[in-house]
Parts: sequence; C-alpha cells; structure tokens
Amino acid sequence: MLLFNLLEQLEPSLKPKDTKIHLARFNGSERPINVFIEGRFDEWQLWQSRRNFSRQPA
Repeated sequence: MLLFNLLEQLEPSLKPKDTKIHLARFNGSERPINVFIEGRFDEWQLWQSRRNFSRQPA
C-alpha cells in the first residue's frame, strides 16, 4: 500500500495536490522521532531556513 493511500483511509478529505509529506531525518545529533515524542518537534524544525511547507489556503 502506498503511504498516501493509507493517509486517505485515515482522513478521506486529504488530496495529494493540497498536501506535502515530510519525512524528518537525523540531523547529526537528534533523531526526529525522539524529538517528536518529547514534544519539541516544532522547535527542532526551526533550524530549517527554506519554506518547505507552503500550500495554497483551502
């Protein structure tokens, strides 16, 4: 099963053209899953300088 097919099962209103899947990677010092579980994921991503998640408003 493709990842987006699984996501559509969980949230039928999702459309590929309106979404972007982000797969966080190890940054050399911290693993993203650990940061997420600790509740620091938003802060952890602030080091990114590019606007990778812009989408048109619905």
